[in-house]
Amino acid sequence: MDIKSKNYNSWAGVRAIAFFLCVLSFTAAVVTSVGMLKPMADGHYTADLRNMFIDKDYIHSYEMQSDLDSKLSMLLYEFESYRSENYIRDGHLIDGAARHEFEMAVYELAERGVWRNRNVTIRLDPQALESVPMTDDYKVDIVSFMRENEDSVAMLREAIIASQLEDFRQSVNGLRQIEGFDFYISDGENTVMRGPRSADLGAFTDKPAYLVYSGSRLSKYPATPVRYSFFDNWLKSRLDAIGAPSTFTMRISFDEAYISSRAAAYDAMKSRLSAFAPVVLGCLLLSLLLLVFLIISTGRRDEYGRIVLSAPDRIFTEIQLCVVLAAIGSEISILSLPHAFLNLDWIYWEPLDIGLFGLPIAVIAAIALWCMLSMARKVKAGTFFRNTILWSLASWLYRIVRMIFDRQNPMGKVLLVALALVLLSSTILLAPVMLVLVLVFGPRWAGKYTAIKAGVEEVRNGNLSWRIPVPDGAHGELDELARGINDISSASDIAVQNELKNQRLKTELISNVSHDLKTPLTSIITYIDLLKREGLDSPDAPEYLGVLEEKAQRLRKLTDDLFDAAKASSGAIPVRFERVDLLSLVRQGLGEMDAGFAAARLQVVLNARNEKYYVEADGQLLWRIVENLMCNVQKYALPDSRVYIDIFEREARGRGLLTMLEVKNISRAQLNMPADELMERFKRGDLSRSTEGSGLGLAIAKDLAILQNGWFEIMIDGDLFKSQLMLNPWRGRPGGPDDAGRPGGPDAGPGVPA
Repeated sequence: MDIKSKNYNSWAGVRAIAFFLCVLSFTAAVVTSVGMLKPMADGHYTADLRNMFIDKDYIHSYEMQSDLDSKLSMLLYEFESYRSENYIRDGHLIDGAARHEFEMAVYELAERGVWRNRNVTIRLDPQALESVPMTDDYKVDIVSFMRENEDSVAMLREAIIASQLEDFRQSVNGLRQIEGFDFYISDGENTVMRGPRSADLGAFTDKPAYLVYSGSRLSKYPATPVRYSFFDNWLKSRLDAIGAPSTFTMRISFDEAYISSRAAAYDAMKSRLSAFAPVVLGCLLLSLLLLVFLIISTGRRDEYGRIVLSAPDRIFTEIQLCVVLAAIGSEISILSLPHAFLNLDWIYWEPLDIGLFGLPIAVIAAIALWCMLSMARKVKAGTFFRNTILWSLASWLYRIVRMIFDRQNPMGKVLLVALALVLLSSTILLAPVMLVLVLVFGPRWAGKYTAIKAGVEEVRNGNLSWRIPVPDGAHGELDELARGINDISSASDIAVQNELKNQRLKTELISNVSHDLKTPLTSIITYIDLLKREGLDSPDAPEYLGVLEEKAQRLRKLTDDLFDAAKASSGAIPVRFERVDLLSLVRQGLGEMDAGFAAARLQVVLNARNEKYYVEADGQLLWRIVENLMCNVQKYALPDSRVYIDIFEREARGRGLLTMLEVKNISRAQLNMPADELMERFKRGDLSRSTEGSGLGLAIAKDLAILQNGWFEIMIDGDLFKSQLMLNPWRGRPGGPDDAGRPGGPDAGPGVPA
């Protein structure tokens, strides 16, 4: 046991080290991944890790396509919003897309008498403000107001146009200040471009990267990779929606310096990812291998090979799953938002920064790993689903329903079922289902009731062998009622058979006792008559007296056996438990009855592995059992055969270790009766009752064995007769004799065998 405990403790230590290394390697992988991804977030890269590793260079990368799309989107937004300076200056914008903005400004001027912009303030004459025209619902009449205040409205219009021109120029100038980026966009009437030379198509097509849209055709260089073709489809659909395909033109390009600077930053990012990727993958692989090892090895087994679950393992499975999912979500959040809480680059991190950042990750990983191992132990123990909240709730509901059904009488159960049917059938969806259930189960219940009624009628008419058919595994009310009726029929049938058997045994007992008493009495009466006629002086008188004495002794023996059998069966014999050597007692009996065995021409074979077999018994009563067994062998064993006597110890279910005495012999007469009948009083294997004996020896032996907390039984296999005596081995009693003491010690006298 100590070696097993040491081995388990060593194995638990290995698992603890593996647990720590698994958490540590996973934490290192997450922290290193954050160091990899932070520059991508800080640099506003739109590509993910997959794109960064698939794309061979910047010019053919997802990042290039995304940059092109963002520049194009900004240009299209400015062009769609403002068109051009001339378009704004001529008032087309304020009369079109910005009409609502102008009307709101007029309404504000009429309502408050003043309108302010960034650089302009317009005020109404107080007298004009008092006479602002109103509609019938007491709102400002904008049309009348504009007609009566043309000068102020004109000033308001010019101020709004000036504001729009300023916004347009700031937006376009922001695009024009991007070094290396040229653009030209025109719908035939309005044009926006970087400079005068941008009107030349060659100024774009001689650049290392450009996009040209004209005549509803889109051309790009370099060509878009097939995996990013959705960019072209998206751009062309947006360009087609701007204006007439015949007049709308758009061109953008990037020069060598722009491409080179972006490519350098892109390549640096790829180099950084390539340098840290093996570290991350190695840590993840190590943590995965350790996780597999921990899942396989987790769980202590008891002596029966069952997984032992501790108190924390009994936490509901759903809670542990939620903890694991929450941990995974938190780790993903950490990886997806590294720029939200990290301000230092990876190479500048201090150990304290790494520790403060890695500690919560390690704690989360440890909690999630423990939950995963706990769920693995529950899977091995077969309690994964049984330990869930849903299972517990379902079990609780089942117990409630079962308790209600177990405690209610049949009428209550019928009412509950009827109520459930009414409630469920009140819905449109479940009403057909309830109808089908009634049509299916109704005839079954009616059939069961009919079968029970027929069975009761058969039993009432005296047919106790009739059985009501009950399907295996059925536990309904009618099924239980049918089983109860069948059990009553079986019990009544058994009682009738036992009563008939008892009557037969009583008749046989009276007949056997009468026979065994009548035979010696008849002989005694006969020889007394002979002595009366011939007198005591007759030469045969001694022989007659010998026969009379023999028959009188037989009557006395029969009377004593009857008295002993009565006392043994009633338990009126006092029992004094002591240590008795069963093997010595058997050897003593064989020595005293050696002459009888020789006369019966029987060879006794005694088998015993040990030198001593101490049992807890009464020496006198145990001697009576052994004597009865040996006398039974002498009377009924086949002459010129062997008798086997075995003494051994055997484990008995529910009793522990028992000491067994087994006697086997071949019967002289044919044994054509069951073993239980042979144990009855006055039952003898010799049905003709021509041999000596009362037929009480085996019955007395069984009763005496029971008095000594043992058991006695016989078995018949053809003509093989086997008797077994089972006794408790001596285990010592408080205040009892020791191994060398008396009574029951090695020096005990012949009356108390040792």
